[in-house]
Amino acid sequence: MYCRFKTVNLILYSMVLSIVGQNINGLRSLVKINDVLAHFRRSANNVIVLQETFWVTDLIERYIKPQWEGDMVFDNYNVSKRRGEAILCKKNVKIISSKSNGDGRTISAVVKHDDIHLNIIAYYAPNQDSERCISHKSLNSFVHKVYPNIILGDFNDILNPILDMSFGMKIYCKRSSSILENFIQDFNLVDIWRYRNPDKNSIRENKMFRDILNKVE
Repeated sequence: MYCRFKTVNLILYSMVLSIVGQNINGLRSLVKINDVLAHFRRSANNVIVLQETFWVTDLIERYIKPQWEGDMVFDNYNVSKRRGEAILCKKNVKIISSKSNGDGRTISAVVKHDDIHLNIIAYYAPNQDSERCISHKSLNSFVHKVYPNIILGDFNDILNPILDMSFGMKIYCKRSSSILENFIQDFNLVDIWRYRNPDKNSIRENKMFRDILNKVE
């Protein structure tokens, strides 16, 4: 399940700050790097949150940073060169501080745009149930106690067995979904997509990226 959690009072902020998240399923090919970064440079988005970058430090220094003029933070998982989270900001958004857990699954950044401060969290949950429960619990430490929070990512979980199921999802893990539900309630968060689309299935192809990804994969 791909969700975007916001604190309720952040709905109006979307009118002045555009934040987009994408599971990029690997961004190591130079052709794909050029196409994706060029797309985001042209876009109206102020902050770009990427999951599953599969980056390593050398790739970032040689090919990512030279093409991106704004601030960025990232968390790689060099053990398998898989996973990986990144938050990229346009020049009008500054990263004040950041935090990661070192396993390529969670990263956060406090960003400043004009007089607005936000804590943006990028999250990619494990597929395995027991690991996902532990990972969900670790999200508590990334929530900012002062600034509003926005969480983007792939939670690999099902809050609503009817509306959040997709092809290939055969098991509804009540334990991990309960941890996620409690997390949402404890920090007064809301799935903004579900808030705006209470009766729709949440699994949708991202048409914006279909042409780019198909062309280079």
